[in-house]
Amino acid sequence: MSVSVDELLLAYARLGLQHWANESPRVKARARTIRVAIATQQAAAENAVTNPFRPLSANGNPMQLIPMPCKQNRVYAAFFAPWVGRTGPAGLSFDLVVLSQQGPPFAFRFEPGSHYPVTPHGYDHVQMEETLGQRRVPLAGAVTPLPTRYPAFPIPSKDPVTRFLAMAVAMHGYPTGVDNVLQAAFQGNANKRKTYLEITKAILA
Repeated sequence: MSVSVDELLLAYARLGLQHWANESPRVKARARTIRVAIATQQAAAENAVTNPFRPLSANGNPMQLIPMPCKQNRVYAAFFAPWVGRTGPAGLSFDLVVLSQQGPPFAFRFEPGSHYPVTPHGYDHVQMEETLGQRRVPLAGAVTPLPTRYPAFPIPSKDPVTRFLAMAVAMHGYPTGVDNVLQAAFQGNANKRKTYLEITKAILA
């Protein structure tokens, strides 16, 4: 069965919006303090997926964070934002923003390896960050200063689909966790759930 990063992200985003609709006013107020737009309506979330933020474009869509369906211990809320850098859609990257119950927000970027001929970051990796969207979008209240170049942890991905699934595993866990999320995201389509779960298993084998 064919796979599509848009299909995967749209299903996940819709699930995240369902969870966000039931969040408490306290959590929503806390999320507004980071001063980055949050896609709270389906049309906005779908647009953020199908027309991702382009840090190098002066005329692109502004970045919008998409709520994630997470209820982990000490995590108030989490959001992701897809963005496209120099390498185009095949190099789709993801920013992950986490709000803890106490303390400032913190963020990570999941991105492909550099294609420069001489580079120390020639592998898909995740790094900490103080800002979003290739340093184009401020994240109010974030921890700073942070080591945003190292460490750069390798992730088992080679394309946008596996890159996103690596981020999903980081937030939801494996084998239990991400399987439940995929089941909820693809409710009524067991074949799609199975396809993306098998991809997840393969990258972690």
